[in-house]
Amino acid sequence: MSISYKLINLFKLIFRTISSKFLIILGIIIASTVALPILYLVIRSVNSYTEVIDLLNKAGLFWILFRTFTLVFLVTLISIIVGISIAWVITRTDLAGSKIYSVMVILPLIMPSYIGAMTFLEIFSTRGLLQKVLSPFGVEKLMNLNGLIGATIVLVLLTYPYVYLIVRSALKKMDPSLEDAARVMGYGSIRTFRIVTFPLLRPAVVASGLLVALYTLSDYGAVSMLQYQTFTSVIMLQFESAIDRNIAYALSTVLTLVIVLILVIEGGLLKNRVYYNVTGGVIRKQTLLPLGHWKYVLPCAILIPVILGVFGPISVLLAWLVQGIANEQNLQQVVEPLKNTIFVSFVAAIVTGLLALPISLVTVGTSGFSTKILERVTYLGFGLPGIVVALSLVFIGINYISPVYQTLWLMIFGYVILSLPIAGGAIKSALLQLSPKTNEAAASLGHSGLRSFISITFPQIKPGIFVGSAIVFLVVMKELPATLILSPNGFDTLATSIWMSFNDAYLTNVAVGSLVLICASGIPLILLNIKMSGKDRSSLFI
Repeated sequence: MSISYKLINLFKLIFRTISSKFLIILGIIIASTVALPILYLVIRSVNSYTEVIDLLNKAGLFWILFRTFTLVFLVTLISIIVGISIAWVITRTDLAGSKIYSVMVILPLIMPSYIGAMTFLEIFSTRGLLQKVLSPFGVEKLMNLNGLIGATIVLVLLTYPYVYLIVRSALKKMDPSLEDAARVMGYGSIRTFRIVTFPLLRPAVVASGLLVALYTLSDYGAVSMLQYQTFTSVIMLQFESAIDRNIAYALSTVLTLVIVLILVIEGGLLKNRVYYNVTGGVIRKQTLLPLGHWKYVLPCAILIPVILGVFGPISVLLAWLVQGIANEQNLQQVVEPLKNTIFVSFVAAIVTGLLALPISLVTVGTSGFSTKILERVTYLGFGLPGIVVALSLVFIGINYISPVYQTLWLMIFGYVILSLPIAGGAIKSALLQLSPKTNEAAASLGHSGLRSFISITFPQIKPGIFVGSAIVFLVVMKELPATLILSPNGFDTLATSIWMSFNDAYLTNVAVGSLVLICASGIPLILLNIKMSGKDRSSLFI
């Protein structure tokens, strides 16, 4: 009997004995609650589609779609090119210090988009640091990088690591004999990659491209800061103007439908193609290609996005901090937002982990169409922008549950919707890695399902629950648009404090808050990569 078959039977047994009806009911309640805000948008749109169409025409839907998809296309395409190139160089060549580079190239994941955009403006704007450096050399005015160009650059610098991680994992699992055979036949490196390597990488490219596209669609901080109008920036503008918030609602509905369409297309691309497992069991060691004279050029090329995406912004933040200290500015203003951030992030992480556990048990312990629907509904928050989830909760709060409107609990609920797929994925992965033998032994000894779960299963999946909750904590710390919309009056987090401080030119507060967020994300990421040296890092999306 195969291990996979034993695992399926094991979880069916656990699920059946731990009050399966209770778990199903609990899962349905959680899924319905999480899906309610999004379903509300869809139902309201269907009931008032004529009004929605009029509002969309008023908002200039065509141009918003055009501008948004132009940005998404450019960012996705360039990120794929950059990510694949770096992954190939690190895995397929004799690059010196490849392990160090493999850690450095993922560092942009720690940088929130709004911080990246702020520091980008400080360096490359027409009045920025670069202009001041070049002015003595006769450069009177740099090109204005606001708009599409600036937004594309910033988002590429922050998203190419997603492509790198997924493609790198696929390259490491690929049987090198196929590429070696192509070279024996006289194919050069470029032709080998085009004919052999890239076709095998298509699932990884599609998956990573989807992540980049969803990230770009969901971004508010960078596009708003760089004055490029997309769905998210226009939605927030319409909401904050308070002239006609129904336009913001209508645009949110369209954005939701766009994201669902993208997910459907992505699923179809992967479903309709057949990809073969070419590992052939044990993979022999990869033959590394010599770089020759390129060994001095390529390391510099790899470091360019890291410098622009991480070290450059950090240098700007440190300069603002030093300047503020020299001017004896008060740094205590960040203390309260920091306390608030830790509190809401901790509560959201705990609640999300607790809600994700029964959903994961149901989806692992049962099979069938209804279970798949339950899982998909629960994971609606995946890919949805925080601004869409927040606005749906605003409309529901105003119309139906006014006592919780503009309360911390509604804000935390928004965090849960956005983060539930993260925690659920980590817990489900931990469940699928359990050995069936211990639980089978417990069942044979007459232990009840609940007792077996508490004493055996739960201790083994605690690391998965902890990892999922920890990632939720870090994600919530950096969340901006949902916090701007749902936070009670006078309640600031680090993200909202950074945002408002920059708009008010309080750069010292921006520096302190930003450095705290970067350290909170960067230190765990670096430690995990050091600990997992030599292992697959494709899942480390902090």
